[in-house]
Amino acid sequence: MSEIRIFFTYFLLAALLFGLAETYLKLASRLGIADTPNLRSSHLRPTIRGGGVVFVVGMMLFLLLNLGSLAWFTASLAIGATVGFLDDLGGLPKRIRITGYFIASALLLYQVGIPLTWYLWLPLLVLVAGIVNAVNFMDGINGITGLYGLVAFVTLWWLHRAEGGLLPDAYFLVALVGLAVFGFYNFRPRARCFAGDVGSIGLALMILLPLIMLVITRQSLAYLLLLSLYGVDTILTIVFRLANRENIFQAHRRHLFQLLANEGKISHLKVAFGYALAQTFVNVLVIGQHIAQLSLAGQIAWITAILSGASLAFLVLRRRVLRRQRQSVAS
Repeated sequence: MSEIRIFFTYFLLAALLFGLAETYLKLASRLGIADTPNLRSSHLRPTIRGGGVVFVVGMMLFLLLNLGSLAWFTASLAIGATVGFLDDLGGLPKRIRITGYFIASALLLYQVGIPLTWYLWLPLLVLVAGIVNAVNFMDGINGITGLYGLVAFVTLWWLHRAEGGLLPDAYFLVALVGLAVFGFYNFRPRARCFAGDVGSIGLALMILLPLIMLVITRQSLAYLLLLSLYGVDTILTIVFRLANRENIFQAHRRHLFQLLANEGKISHLKVAFGYALAQTFVNVLVIGQHIAQLSLAGQIAWITAILSGASLAFLVLRRRVLRRQRQSVAS
């Protein structure tokens, strides 16, 4: 395909997704599909949710045109995004939502060829569903989902090309175009929409497909470091909430990015950019130091060092923000 034809194809895709976004925003506004601010919110005005349908639809179009090789993942994304969208519309019972996550995760694992043995599937299902939930938890301030997604897909595209193209370039280009269109509406001081469950769940599955393929190809867990910032924030936040005897299934704003934006009074976009920049630094280390190609002992050493460093930074920032908040209240 010539460069002009490639440019024209993705220009048309962007135009189509912009049209979809404008249509969805008008429809959602009429139907009242919006997040209303409350004590646990990081925004001050009602904001339309479910805007992530833009990049999910873009990926679904690509998958339907390439159904032969990715049929099971197509079903995985369709189920995961549908469950998320229904939840955005009015909420689903927790049991149905979790069941949907596990079905989508199972289809994804089947797509990448995980052997059908319970001792592999059980822990992997829990891990994949946990990552999907973690990405969903982190969709809380303007810009963070789009920027973090862009960093993930650029990195994964680079790595897949280095492996001879485990997935076609078009997979990553479609994802990047979709995220750029979504970012036009979300990456601004007053976002016009949030990704919602449809976007965050869809994004998690879209990232996990190429990520798991790399893990299997190289037989290395080091590639999970490409999601390390989200993982550290999610896990440590859960630990703090459990220590405080809080219900971890209830909405909250205890994640570090929420504390920085709300209690720390740092703009959403600066916090989102900081997370994306920190994850970019980790990704450069993973690639530049060839961590996935090291011995098991070498990988464990690097993984431990990176996660320990990220955890220490998390704890220091969290302590500073809460201390400043207490001083502000006291004064």
